[in-house]
Amino acid sequence: MSNHNFSLPLNFKLRLRILTTTVFLILIMQNLHAQPAPYPRGPGFGVTTLSGTQNGSNGVGVWMDGTVQIGLSDTIISDVVGIGVTRTQISRDDLLEVRNLHTELCLGAKKNLNPNAILTEPGTQFTVRCVEDGKEIAYTGRTEQLTDELSQRLHSFSARMRQNFDRDSRALVKLDARVEGIEKKDNGLLVSVTFINSGQFPLKIKTPDQWDPSGGWSTQLTVGGSDIEKNHGWSVDLVGVPIINKAEYPEEFVTIAAPGRASFKFLVVPTQKINRGIYLMNLMVGTSITADEAIARRGKVLFHSDYKNPYRITFDRDYPSTPEEWKAFEARKAKQVSALPSGAMVADSGYYRMVSVFGPRSQFVTKLEAGKAAPKLDVNTWDKWEWEADLARATICKPADACTRDGTWVLRRMEYVPKLTDETIASYTRRVRMGEAFPTLNVAETSKLYWEWLGA
Repeated sequence: MSNHNFSLPLNFKLRLRILTTTVFLILIMQNLHAQPAPYPRGPGFGVTTLSGTQNGSNGVGVWMDGTVQIGLSDTIISDVVGIGVTRTQISRDDLLEVRNLHTELCLGAKKNLNPNAILTEPGTQFTVRCVEDGKEIAYTGRTEQLTDELSQRLHSFSARMRQNFDRDSRALVKLDARVEGIEKKDNGLLVSVTFINSGQFPLKIKTPDQWDPSGGWSTQLTVGGSDIEKNHGWSVDLVGVPIINKAEYPEEFVTIAAPGRASFKFLVVPTQKINRGIYLMNLMVGTSITADEAIARRGKVLFHSDYKNPYRITFDRDYPSTPEEWKAFEARKAKQVSALPSGAMVADSGYYRMVSVFGPRSQFVTKLEAGKAAPKLDVNTWDKWEWEADLARATICKPADACTRDGTWVLRRMEYVPKLTDETIASYTRRVRMGEAFPTLNVAETSKLYWEWLGA
């Protein structure tokens, strides 16, 4: 699990394909079973910025009566909260610009599209409906095929209109999400997130425990943030994590009424240490939604919670701190850190154990640091290195020291060069609890003795 600065628009790798092309903006309301208002018809144009087939797209559709429809499915790098489709009316000055753009688009689309234009991917698409000989005709193309001047004006207008997404506009489709709560519980955290439908049609999503963790950036349900001094941060991904309140959502899909909400609770163990302090937490979402009455197909969405209203939580001590928290923390992280082949570069610092595919594991762990190459393995005995413990707690202690971690420890004696392996005194093998004092021994050369951790 990686650190993210959730106080800023994130690169934290999710997207709604409500709009695959600008045609969607013009036709979306034609798919409605119950129209909330007279559907704008007649000449108009739309501009859609595509983000690739697996991601979302954002677009604007405008008609000559001044109606503007704005569809956003990827708002992760903007200040816009949530995603959806909204409709508003533009000013008279903007309407004059719309009419000029429409006239030039009709002329350009009919006669002057550059067939040799270099197209960028995924690019920006336009659609324009024109009236010719009393009939409506639609043209579709890429903005790179227009003149530079017209393309720039179209991009500028579209960007300015998108700023009206949640300003004096009426939501047709609108989905938001937020962190509802974070509580310390059972050596981990009980995290609650809520999806909010403030549009005019029910929305359907899979319950997060059904989301595919292999979806990468486009499938994500991540709670994260930083302390108020912005010195430390932590995050946890909830995709595929079992839902504690599953009885409330027994089916694979949940329908969120309009208006309505759905809340999911997860018991998680972070794989990052959390420093004591006050944290401001936000939510990132990347998934697919379906609005059966408003959208004929499933769409990808990528958005964040309201950065201006984060969830606030206070950690009055570091996490993990107790023996139980450390055990849960290391057990979960051990499952997430990839095993290292011989000589591979270490990505996660920690104590690693040599492992054979046939089952045997090395008796002791070895300290490996991120950015350095893992030691070469004896290929006749070992196959890989596996992460087992965090470097924050030592695996070697002197007699009478306080134990640094729960588990089984064995007494050892340092040997002189050229012997390469210290002596293990197996008769002195003990289970020791974190914080307990190690036994002292009335034997010669006590300065050469030490206790070494075998495992939890």
